[in-house]
Amino acid sequence: MNEAAVARPTTWYWVVATLALLWNLIGVASYLMTVYGAVPTVSEAQSTLEAATPAWVMGAFAIAAFGGALGSLGLLLRKRWAKILLVVSLIAALAQQLWLLVLSDALALMGPSAAILPATVIVVAVLLVWFATVADRRGWLN
Repeated sequence: MNEAAVARPTTWYWVVATLALLWNLIGVASYLMTVYGAVPTVSEAQSTLEAATPAWVMGAFAIAAFGGALGSLGLLLRKRWAKILLVVSLIAALAQQLWLLVLSDALALMGPSAAILPATVIVVAVLLVWFATVADRRGWLN
């Protein structure tokens, strides 16, 4: 048997990789709607927070969203570079959420529920990096 042959992933691999791409495409859509002003502002607190958002946070948002989507696509293509893009996406998401949860007044302006989505984003990003690492170890990525 050829040692360079790549193992075949299980069905759950394809399910998780597909869900990862869908999740990250929602992130891309969210970024684009935010940048192009397609997200309606629902409160004065949200308007205040949006006005105070620094450019580097929006840059981190872009890197997190597009890096995650490309990394998830890489999982579907079974490419090893997917793991690198998912790590970059995680780092960018951490930077973005650090500003939102620690450096801004988001929690004071919008209450503790403002932490739910950012926490979910970080948990999913960490799980995707773990998933890509496991897939690489099992020989599912080439």
